[in-house]
Amino acid sequence: MSDTTTEADATEGDGPVIDGVPVTLNGRAIVAHQGELIIEAAERNGVYIPRFCYHRRMEPVGMCRMCIVEVDTGAVRRCCPAACSSAPRT
Repeated sequence: MSDTTTEADATEGDGPVIDGVPVTLNGRAIVAHQGELIIEAAERNGVYIPRFCYHRRMEPVGMCRMCIVEVDTGAVRRCCPAACSSAPRT
């Protein structure tokens, strides 16, 4: 028997293990991949966030501020990060 417990061991029987960050986007529950930008998670789930300076092949800069979003973690409200340069956090 091992002294280490993995996340899968800890949640076994409690339901599926979510690999990512749960996010509610326009009232719809989605899961953003670890490190995935908000704008990428939204687009992958069919939600378009307007942008000028974002392109998936370039480093995110967030200069135009066109893609600002409201982020509410329940405990802390971060208003208003650029979706193209911010990743969801738990």
